[in-house]
Amino acid sequence: MSELREEYRFKGISQHSVDDKGRIFIPSKMRDILGSRFTLTKSFDKCIEIHSDIGWEYKISDIAKKKGTSVANLQRFMGVYSEDVTIDKQGRIVIPNDFREYAGIGKDVVIIGAITHGEIWDKEEWERFSSQFTTAEEAKKEMDKMYGDDSDNR
Repeated sequence: MSELREEYRFKGISQHSVDDKGRIFIPSKMRDILGSRFTLTKSFDKCIEIHSDIGWEYKISDIAKKKGTSVANLQRFMGVYSEDVTIDKQGRIVIPNDFREYAGIGKDVVIIGAITHGEIWDKEEWERFSSQFTTAEEAKKEMDKMYGDDSDNR
């Protein structure tokens, strides 16, 4: 099994609170994947992405292989709006204030697994966003868009 495949382990959902210093607890199953230091980046959705070192390197190297103005702009976005964080002894990280503002994060958050990375969402924003796709019927529609309507070959 390749090293990257091992990183396809971000799954599940957990609820947490942001303390007065902007800290949140990172679930132990996610800390096991991430280690003590990892990268946060502003997502294109209204959340903050959590990337392990290897996941971040893969994402950045994949973008760097492409060419064109849009690639340069994406590299700028990813470079400017990313930050390395370290987990403290209590299993918490500080979410930078501008990241919290960008994602509209208040007191209550959810941390979700998105297979290749984790995401931090304001709880209410996550509930709005996830209500659009959380049924089995909606998931099947998305699969059909990705793979065609040939569900027998999945």
